[in-house]
Amino acid sequence: MTSKQDRGYWMGWIVAAGIAVAFLGTIAIYMFLTNAFCTGVSGEHCVREWVSALGAWVALLAAIPTVAILFRQVLDAKQHHLDNAMLSLRRRRSICERVLNIADEYNEYIKGSEKNWTESLTSYVDMKTAAGIELHLLESVVDRTTFENFEAEIEIPIVSAGRFLERVQSIRSAIERPSNDGEYQELVEIHHRMASLYEMADTLFIDASAKARAFIADTNHLMETRLKSE
Repeated sequence: MTSKQDRGYWMGWIVAAGIAVAFLGTIAIYMFLTNAFCTGVSGEHCVREWVSALGAWVALLAAIPTVAILFRQVLDAKQHHLDNAMLSLRRRRSICERVLNIADEYNEYIKGSEKNWTESLTSYVDMKTAAGIELHLLESVVDRTTFENFEAEIEIPIVSAGRFLERVQSIRSAIERPSNDGEYQELVEIHHRMASLYEMADTLFIDASAKARAFIADTNHLMETRLKSE
């Protein structure tokens, strides 16, 4: 709420209180000058009794600004909470959108390479070179920070990004490590590991995308309500 609106809010209360005080003051002055509300009974203390009677009303009027201030503080606290909740919601939706973008990137640029690991085996040297390239691409696509935020603030996919990246590193280490099993056996092992890794990637992106879309769909009405209120 702007400072201009705040000034208008308090000015309204000041004017209302001023009118009330002026009205009651006018009545009191008229009453004391004319004795209009005195009965004339012997021993009556008209002024003292009316001042005592009006004391409760004066106290009530004095309490009105306090109540108004407390009410405004409650409204401000509620608005502050709503603003913070909306900022958090926008951030979480942004994380979901980022996950969906990463999934699209995976499907468009990298997933096509999966067929290389389901077809016939190539040469040992070509296999190791291709595996190293694919591992680097997969690792670059799966942004650890984005998925860590997604898992912390939205939901954990069936396959976590941390677990997937650990598998990538494990396969890289296995490829770089000298083998005593012979080239063909190592080639078969690399082929098997890469095929399994792509299955793992499919599970990660499919499940994370489904959870991200569900969160966005579930919070659309909150965003629409907020936009209308603004």
